[in-house]
Amino acid sequence: MDLNRMLSTEQEQKDAFCAQVELACKVGKPLFIHDREAHTHITECLDLFKGRLPPVVIHCFTGTPAEAKRYVQDGYYIGLTGFVCKDERGVAVRQMLKDRVIPLSRLLLETDAPFMTPPLPSGGYKGLNMRTRTNEPCTLPLVAQTVADMCGVSVEEVCSITTANVGAVFKVYV
Repeated sequence: MDLNRMLSTEQEQKDAFCAQVELACKVGKPLFIHDREAHTHITECLDLFKGRLPPVVIHCFTGTPAEAKRYVQDGYYIGLTGFVCKDERGVAVRQMLKDRVIPLSRLLLETDAPFMTPPLPSGGYKGLNMRTRTNEPCTLPLVAQTVADMCGVSVEEVCSITTANVGAVFKVYV
């Protein structure tokens, strides 16, 4: 749900979202949820399906510590993108990692390509089209390194845990 851009009415979004949640429950497929200023509506709908929900990922999380705590307490995964690397905008999310509000056991790394490009080194970045600067999967190591720095663990540990989380959500194992 996106209550920031409002490309559909709030009620239309609520109805469509709950219908998608119901469908995911019926077919047993994971929910990959976009929460943009819609936390209350999302949790209200998800609460209606407690006990029947497939794995839930809160995609491209940029919310508050209270929202993260609620999602984690409910057993949902939090997806982080290059947003976490941004100097000013990512401060609160980085603090949530430091404070273990978002634990590695509930974390996925994402690109949100072509958006949410992390800050890039001035000399360019391997594999990335520096002319367009659109986000691509090749920037995930920057996200992983930021998460590792905030959690005080190695980047290898972040990659190992988040890869296992992907397996748990999507039933694919590497």
